[in-house]
Amino acid sequence: MYNETIEHLFFECIVVKNFWLKLIDLFNEFMGNDMHIALTCRDILLGYEVNNWKEHIVVNILIMYTKKYIYACKMNKKNPDMSMLKYFIQSNMEI
Repeated sequence: MYNETIEHLFFECIVVKNFWLKLIDLFNEFMGNDMHIALTCRDILLGYEVNNWKEHIVVNILIMYTKKYIYACKMNKKNPDMSMLKYFIQSNMEI
């Protein structure tokens, strides 16, 4: 229905956008008062910038693994699923 641009694949697609929103909510809930993020298309495509080094690393690793997972879902013609993302990240980090 839409042109397959990088912006669409990783951010603008309604399925993916809702997936990011759910991930952000879960991340913020899990981190509590320690960290609170709100990601833009720029953050997702080019990287998250913040002065706090710990937050910078954690969020960018999460973004990279999530984009890899979204791309894998696209290639397998599946919608992203939060429980599968968790498994995907865990298995990739073990490598």
